[in-house]
Amino acid sequence: MQHELLQETKKYLTSIESNFLSELSKSDIEIAEEAEKYYNKGEYDRALQKLTDIKSETGIDHKATAIIYQFGHKDQKKAEKYYLMAIKKANVDAMYNLALLYHTEHKDFNKAEKYYLMAIKKGNVNAMYNLALLYEEE
Repeated sequence: MQHELLQETKKYLTSIESNFLSELSKSDIEIAEEAEKYYNKGEYDRALQKLTDIKSETGIDHKATAIIYQFGHKDQKKAEKYYLMAIKKANVDAMYNLALLYHTEHKDFNKAEKYYLMAIKKGNVNAMYNLALLYEEE
């Protein structure tokens, strides 16, 4: 499960064709590409600094920040905080990622279920699959 989240995150951060870039203005795309370069070099603080220059109504900036905290800095609390900020802006991917965090890292069935269901209501098919796995585990 954690491997799946890591693979999805890497794909998300490294794909030039990702939804992240399609939701940004041209100038924000340049900033995101710069942040991606820093992330790929392991310069997580510089990547985070770049992301603060992006202001997204979809919460995509908060989601990217959460991913850096989760996988770069290994700071689950800050990752959770930024996923929740993205969720306040109805970011479906953040709902799914937070559910996975609760499911795989915190082993919190109720919170994982809550965010999987939230993502499912927004059409996230992966959340359906992982919710089934969660129910199977319980």
